[in-house]
Amino acid sequence: MLIHERCSNCGAQLAPSRPSGMVHCDFCDANFRQRATSMGAAVPGAFGSPPPPTYPYAPPPIVTPFMPVAAASYRPQNVGIQFAVVGAVLAMSMVGGLASILMSRSHSVPPRPAVARPVVPQVAEPVPTPKPKLAMDSLHDTDLSWMQETPLDAPAFSGTASDFDVVENVPWAIDIGKAWWPDAQLHAIDVDPLFRDGTMELGSPGGSLNYTFASKNCVTAAKKRAETTTNPPQNSCTLVVHVLGENNVSVSLSLIASSGRAIPTPKCSLKQVFAHLDQKKKLPTRPTYRARLQADVFGHTWRISAGHGSGAMDESPELSPSFCGK
Repeated sequence: MLIHERCSNCGAQLAPSRPSGMVHCDFCDANFRQRATSMGAAVPGAFGSPPPPTYPYAPPPIVTPFMPVAAASYRPQNVGIQFAVVGAVLAMSMVGGLASILMSRSHSVPPRPAVARPVVPQVAEPVPTPKPKLAMDSLHDTDLSWMQETPLDAPAFSGTASDFDVVENVPWAIDIGKAWWPDAQLHAIDVDPLFRDGTMELGSPGGSLNYTFASKNCVTAAKKRAETTTNPPQNSCTLVVHVLGENNVSVSLSLIASSGRAIPTPKCSLKQVFAHLDQKKKLPTRPTYRARLQADVFGHTWRISAGHGSGAMDESPELSPSFCGK
């Protein structure tokens, strides 16, 4: 009767042999005597199939002579040992993590003291230094510019800045023009916005009031200067007086030469001009207006149009100041 037994040295399954016979283990090269230890071992299949063998380590690969080397076949190991190893690894990781937490708490770094940031002083933007005002007696000898306005130390005008009367202050503007050139003559008045009573509010948004002068003597002097000077100053003989507000008057040159004729001081106020246009039903109703007085072939004429911020007018009525007397 043949029996099956495992090697007592390495635990490998042995080939069937007779009881009490000498057996050789092909795995560990050991020789020992075979003996039956139990009925189940002596009679194969007496008590069912034997349990799967377990090995303390993986057996060496089985190589078949004269055939390609096959992949190593390992005997399945005990599942309980595998779970035990995995449990041990998890337990060690948990213990290590707990230890690191305790160590970090016991050796925690003290909080860093708050350090106040230095206050950087804010550097204020430099305030532009106002340009000094030009004296009236220096106006004639000063080279003015058409690119920028020159503040002027002008005398006080009549009335206030909130209800400035344009026609009433024409003599005041002529005094400034004659300080520039003694023969200067008034050539135009531009005012916007203008109310029906003939006044305006100086310094209002978008507002402007300009008196324009021209000088024939300036033209003659400019021509002579151009004949003898290599780099003559700006040869403009048209002066614009800008009235911006109370104690706020400036002057500048205009590159557009005045080709028209001089206009006399109007005898009628702008209030009379508006009343006359209303009577003739030539003046559309608007909050404010724009007015320009200039010379034409018939003399001089007021031209009325829509003021700043007002709706456009289909017609811009014109009226000669001669209606109220020459």
